[in-house]
Amino acid sequence: MGSIITSMAKPSLPESRSPDFTQPAQKTTRSWKGVSARDTFASLRHPNFRLWFVGQLFSLMAPGCQSTAQGYLVYELTGSPAYLGYVAFAAGIPAWLFTLYGGVIADRMSRRNMLVITQTAMMVRLLCWPG
Repeated sequence: MGSIITSMAKPSLPESRSPDFTQPAQKTTRSWKGVSARDTFASLRHPNFRLWFVGQLFSLMAPGCQSTAQGYLVYELTGSPAYLGYVAFAAGIPAWLFTLYGGVIADRMSRRNMLVITQTAMMVRLLCWPG
């Protein structure tokens, strides 16, 4: 029985790969104290990135504002937390139903065409159906 246990023991790491915890950790070469705000926001110097960033900012904020306002309206009209939950649940149903189909379609279409179609559909939806 003893030979089985010793043969199943994990092999130790070679000396070159085993960590040496007796020595202090090595310091990284880059210090964050010397980073300026100019370095942090260097990408905003490019006009195309600024345009993309502002577009994404509004594109990602709009659905959050819409769902918050919709929930507030439901609660103000009904005064019921249960109805607020029903509306939130109903808002998630399309995502649950179309996720698998959307994945199959996304795998079979080019990325550029998929982005153009989805962004155009989102724009039309937000312009035509504000709710």
